[in-house]
Amino acid sequence: MARLIDDDPQREQRRQDRLMAQIERQFEPRYRDEIARAMLAYAEAWKATGAIDRQAEHIAALETITRQQATEAIRVFGNRLLNAPKSGPMPEHHKDFAATLLKFATMFIAAESFRRRISQIAETTRNQIIAAVEQGFNAGLGQDGTGKLIRDLVPIMSRQRANLIARTETHNAANYGAVQAAKETGLALRKEWIAAIDERTRFQHAALSGKVVGQDETWMAPAIRNDPAYMIAFPGDPNAPAHGTINCRCAISWVTDD
Repeated sequence: MARLIDDDPQREQRRQDRLMAQIERQFEPRYRDEIARAMLAYAEAWKATGAIDRQAEHIAALETITRQQATEAIRVFGNRLLNAPKSGPMPEHHKDFAATLLKFATMFIAAESFRRRISQIAETTRNQIIAAVEQGFNAGLGQDGTGKLIRDLVPIMSRQRANLIARTETHNAANYGAVQAAKETGLALRKEWIAAIDERTRFQHAALSGKVVGQDETWMAPAIRNDPAYMIAFPGDPNAPAHGTINCRCAISWVTDD
């Protein structure tokens, strides 16, 4: 068995993690600013009307940011596979890498799971403001005091959520792009799960580390402690349960049989 890019799986995981961190740093401030803007707008609407209605503007802004982030992550990670050393020439109809990667990004963004995640992110923004309003009134702060509480909480909440969203969405799109690009190489590749082995690693993902499956197959994350078993096609797979993808740092290594 030979690995396509790097013979050292942990070095490859660290390299992928650094690439993802670069993309996260590019988009995290945009998530933070948009979430903070939406939270303050919710607070102002509540103060004026007593209602916290859903914001179509927030959903649209999140979709724009996430779409651009996904396109960039797919470009970076797809190019790594398409430009990896090959055992033979790239088929002629696969040589337009930019068009191929844009096609992958379009497929990713068109998926129902993408729209569902945007809706969930927007709804969490709203729910956090509702919870802050309830907190203020339960503490007897009144309208003005509750408004100040919300304004004080917004920088903290928006920063924490932006970090989580940027990480998770980068991971989802990057590994999706790598999986799709692997199919374009013309090689008979299989995929190896590489866990980031430290104290933060999920037990289920540590159990998968080093396991190799076919290119179109999935891994079975085993039931461990209170976490049920689930199928996952790649680290960050948006079709896997959230507890198996949020803040995941695992990677894929692509292998061929000697």
